[in-house]
Order: sequence, then C-alpha cells, then structure tokens
Amino acid sequence: MHYENLLGFLQMQDQRPSDDVQSYNRLYMFLSDIIYFLLQERHLRNVQYIERTVGYLDGIRYLVKANNPLWIFSLNHDLIIECFAADAGIPIKSGFTEETISLPRRRPDGTVIGYLKAEVLPAHVLKYQELLYLNQGQTGINLLKIHGSLDMFTFRDGRDVLKLLPYGEGLRGVLSSLRLANRDLRYVAPGWPDKVRVSNEIAYADESGEMQFLRRSLLAGAYKFDPHHSQVIPNEFLSHFRRNLNSLTALLCIGYGFGDQHINQVIREWLEFSNDHYLTIVDPNRPQIPDEIRHLAPQVKMVLKDCTDYLDKIGGITRQPIDHVARRFGAWRRGRGSEADAMLREFIQEETNLHIGAAVEWAKKLPMRDGGVDMVAMDMTVEELSRAMTAEITVLSPAEVLGKFLEEQTMKSR
Repeated sequence: MHYENLLGFLQMQDQRPSDDVQSYNRLYMFLSDIIYFLLQERHLRNVQYIERTVGYLDGIRYLVKANNPLWIFSLNHDLIIECFAADAGIPIKSGFTEETISLPRRRPDGTVIGYLKAEVLPAHVLKYQELLYLNQGQTGINLLKIHGSLDMFTFRDGRDVLKLLPYGEGLRGVLSSLRLANRDLRYVAPGWPDKVRVSNEIAYADESGEMQFLRRSLLAGAYKFDPHHSQVIPNEFLSHFRRNLNSLTALLCIGYGFGDQHINQVIREWLEFSNDHYLTIVDPNRPQIPDEIRHLAPQVKMVLKDCTDYLDKIGGITRQPIDHVARRFGAWRRGRGSEADAMLREFIQEETNLHIGAAVEWAKKLPMRDGGVDMVAMDMTVEELSRAMTAEITVLSPAEVLGKFLEEQTMKSR
C-alpha cells in the first residue's frame, strides 16, 4: 500500500468504536508528520538533481504561450511546478492576496536572525470572493494546489492560509524557504532543551515572542473533502477547482490515476455540462478510459505516453540520446537510492577495466623499441596511432554505457 492507503486505514480505525481509537489517532498524526518530512527531504536532499531534471518539463512553456494564462490544478504536495516556473522565469500565481506576513527566523537561543515572507489567503476571501489570479490575456501560470502543499500552512487559529514566498532567486529560492521554515521558525521555552515540537505543526514565536502555530496543509488518506471528516485544508479549495475548471474548455490530465472520487466527480460534471469540453489523459499504462467517464468517450482522448515525451511532442522539443536514457535511469533508480548509485559505479568501473584490458592487448601487438612503441617502424604519428586504436577498440558513449547498464538490470529482474 502507498501512504494514502495507510493513512486511510488509520482514519477508518479511528472512526470505529474501540478502546484503541486514541492510539489510532495518534499513530495517524505521527505517520502524517513522517510523510511530510520524507517529502520535504526528497526536495532538500536532491536540489542538484531537481536542477538537472526540471528541464524535462520544458514543454509546459508551449502550454503557457498557448493559453495566456495556463491553469494548473495540482493534486501533488510537491513544489516541482513552483520550481519549474522559477527556473523558467514564468510568472506564477496561487490565488493568494497581496497581503504578506513576515515570519521571524530565530537561532536556538531565540535571537532573531532574519525573516521569511509568506503570502496570505484570508478565510473570508477564500469563502466569499474570487481568488487573485492572472487575468485572461496575461502570460504565466495560475496554480491551485487542491490537496495542500509542503509550503502551505493554516494559521490564525486555522482560519487563514499562507504560502511561503521564495527566499532567493530561481528554484533554489523556492526550496530555501521550505528549508528555513522548518529549521528556523521556532519557539524556545525557558528551560526547554530544544525548540517546541508539535505533530503536523510548526510552533514559532512571532515578533512579540508569543507562541503561534503553522499547521501543515497536506491532505492525504481516504477521506479527502469528506463532510463527515475534518481536514486542515479548507473545503473551499475544491469549490474553487470546480469554479475555475468551468471556465475552461480543455483539460489535460498528467500523472493522475483517477483514484480521488471528489476530483472524478468534478471532471465528470464538467464533461457532461457541454459537448465542447474535452479531456486528454496522458498515461503510458492506461489504454482504457476510466469507468467513471466512459459514457463520455467522444470527449476523451487517451495518449499512451509519459509526461516528458508528451510535453516534448507538443512543444516541438528534440532531446539528445543521453537525455532519454537518463530519464530511464531516473525511473529505475527511484526507490533504490544510494544502492543504485553504487551499482552504477561498479558497472562503470567494470566497463572501464574492459576497455583498458582491450587497449593493453591491442598494444601488445604493436612493434616495440626501447620499451615503447616503435613509431618509425609503423610510420605513424601519435595522433594517427590514437585514431587507429579508437577504430579497433569500441568505446561506448555515456548514453550507451547507461543504456547497457539498464538492459542488464532489466534482464536480471526477469
């Protein structure tokens, strides 16, 4: 089971009459906390990897130019879209107002060392007003994080929502604000050995030293937007998804498995409302239209490609062989971590030894004189000799080495 299933199981147990209800609830809170930090560390420990791979989303640039603005409704908790927009220099709005708040960063002794800025979405705006997005005709991305985000929190007794603003330029600025919020926002209690820790919240001291709380917004489990279950992220986010989707005529689904019924219902109603509404589902492993919308088949197009291949096609992007094999390696490496890196290093060393051995055997056949190759007898320059060796000994390119490694791993797994 993935973490959504695990949290859903604990939520279900928490609702059943039992002497263990409080234990299940505490375990749910504990695992939710762990999931947040696992997702956070996947960002902060892989900054260079994100910098190398964020270009695989470059096809979004085409979508931005074609739509003015482009709407993105995200169910993910990650910050990859924000990182892409920052890296590409594309304006992005998440519906928050012009109001900002300064959050004091403190040393372990409580001394203020700086501030983090965050944009604010007050409860009354979220509930009764249109959110602040780019207008029609403006270039950029309108981003709605329906299930919350690593950088979104509720505050002011859980009524309002804030989203961290980048701390610096580019995608590193996006990730820096996430790191600093979880490291430097703190409340230091007298006589307490470390900052106060609260499950699923950041306890911090405001400007006056009063304790305040930022509650993490990640929405996961089996009961998202269920009227019988409470959640951190306000229900109005789903309403704004429905409202803004209704202003569009085309929806592109990438990376969504149609496992959230509240999202499926909104998409189904949107398709049923007009025969001029069209849905494209990009999924290399889904040949069939989802059951919930199969009766709307004339309005649904299935594309058996992965995200980057599809975005490259619509954006007219041509990639080098190393890019394709690197993506395959990234997919294979996922979940294997440092073990995969060690396996690749070992393979590269073996390949290197093979080439060195082949070069030595080739050199043994050359005429020798005074402990070296007799260049006079061969009537060749050093450059000509080097070209001759290259012609005889096949040296694989980096893409070919990585491809050969992946082929061997595929064979071993069969």
